[in-house]
Order: sequence, then structure tokens, then C-alpha cells
Amino acid sequence: MKSLSINNLSFLYNPKEPSGIKNLNLELPPGSIHALLGPSGSGKTTILKLLNQEIKDYSGLTNIKEFKVNSITSIEGDFTGHTEPLAYLTEFNDDIDLARELLFKFEITNIVHRDSKYLSNGEKQRLFLAKLFMKDSEILLFDESFSGIDYNNRQIVLTIIKEIIQERQQIVLWSTQLAKDALKFSDSASLLQFGQLEQTGTPLDLLFHPKTLFTARFFGPVNTFLLKNQGGKTISPFGELPLSIQQDGVLVLKPEHIKIGDDIKAKVVSSIFDGSRYLNTFTYNEQKIYSYSMDKIDEGFVTLSVDLSKGSLLKEI
Repeated sequence: MKSLSINNLSFLYNPKEPSGIKNLNLELPPGSIHALLGPSGSGKTTILKLLNQEIKDYSGLTNIKEFKVNSITSIEGDFTGHTEPLAYLTEFNDDIDLARELLFKFEITNIVHRDSKYLSNGEKQRLFLAKLFMKDSEILLFDESFSGIDYNNRQIVLTIIKEIIQERQQIVLWSTQLAKDALKFSDSASLLQFGQLEQTGTPLDLLFHPKTLFTARFFGPVNTFLLKNQGGKTISPFGELPLSIQQDGVLVLKPEHIKIGDDIKAKVVSSIFDGSRYLNTFTYNEQKIYSYSMDKIDEGFVTLSVDLSKGSLLKEI
């Protein structure tokens, strides 16, 4: 199967407003999952509507019409008239072997003889997804489809979907507000703001090599340090750095790269548990600094080690 190509795709709901999509370019190979990320109104759903031919008066080029496309907005199946899962799965495709294989893949073989009215919501969601793969689709478009699934089930079904997509060499685009899941399960991602592409790349590119401040801050707290060019020397809040910059800029550093050490003495502002670790806030010469730790840090002063070599120097703010 060929790649999905999108070249300079543009659409504006109103020429006087920025809402819509401007000059989107993507190349998605078979067997890949691409996430569309961004705040509400950034253009994620608009992209999926354009690709699903729900919006036709756009400019730009795409070969989407050469594919069999299936668009999904909700993972809620209609089980009316179907008393057993196998009857539901084979409604439009009577391949019973494929149906049994999908029941196994989605880990719901235990419900094969159960009346659908006795299925839990999680079992119904998995059964709906299994039926989705009974269809002969080449591209799947998911619009915020997984937000209604509880965390544990979501991790399971996304793992299963990724395996099937790679096995069948299908292509997936999914819009989501679940940034952590997108980074975990996608091969590539696009971050949008006001209909424009802020950055596209691998999840690691977006997370650790942001090109803009918006991208850097989208995935959680980051440290931002102003670097100044003073007579050929690069000056940071922590003193002179052994690197050369042509003009003043902003260095972005993830909290993971600041640890208890022996570089600077900082005041503890707060140490708050975020569900898996503590997010610590410090101040140093009026500069706010974030770091993570497994243990709560008490009020007072601590000495920190700041690894600026792990930071990204932004070309755009």
C-alpha cells in the first residue's frame, strides 16, 4: 500500500478569521499511527473532516480518494438485534475465523456466548473495535474516540490497535487531547495551534527537541532560561556558557535534567505530588526552576545540578 500524501492542504471557515487549516503537509507511510494534537479549536477535527471528504471546498492536494477510509467519532456500538458477539461481528463480513481471531486479539474470548445486554461498557467498546477491523479499511480516522475509555482499558486497546495496524499495514490518524497516550502509541505527531502546524515529527522530537515555546510547554512544565550574547560570550542565569549564539534566545530544559546536586543554591517554593512523582518548584535569582523527584522536598534551600547541555535552543518563541 502507498503512503498518504497531504500537500499544502488549506481551508478557512471564514476568510476574516484564522479558524481552519493552513498549508498542512504530511507524508504517512503504511503501518503508521499519526496523532493530531492541540488545544480545542486548533484544527484537529477540521483535518479529519477534510480527509473524510465532509469538507470539499479546500485547496491543496491529497491522495486520500485512492484509499478505503473509515471515520470513527465514538466507540459505542449499536447492539440492537444482536444477542451474541459473533453475530455482531459477522453482520457485514461472515468470516467467522477472522471474528474469532479479533475476539482473541482484543482479549474478549470469554464473552463469546454472552448475551450483549450483559456486557460491560469496556467489553462493548472492545467488541466495537473488533468489528471495526472486520472491515476492509486502509485508513482509519479517529476523532477524540478514545477519551471515553478508562485508563487501563485504553492502554490495552491502543496497544492492540498498534499491533494490528503494523500487521495489516494500515494508516491511522487520530485527534486527541491525551498527549501522553499520543506520545506513547504514535509513530509521529503534529501539534497545531490556530489552524497552523507548530511542529511535526516523532514523539521524542516534540517532547525533547521543541522548536517553539508553545510546543515545549504543551507537554507539561518546562524550564525556560534567557540566553544573552554579550560581546561574543553567552550569558545564562547561571553564568557564562561554553557555547556560541548569534543572538539572544531562550533555552528550554525539561525538569528531568535538573537534580539535587552542587551547582546552584535555590529556594524551595513547593513540592507537589502529581500522581507518580513530585513536581518541585524553586527560585534562583528570581528565576523559576522546575524539577522532578521521587521524594517530597522540604521547605528551605537546596543545591541543584543543572544540565544545560540537555536543553533545546529555540529559534522561534
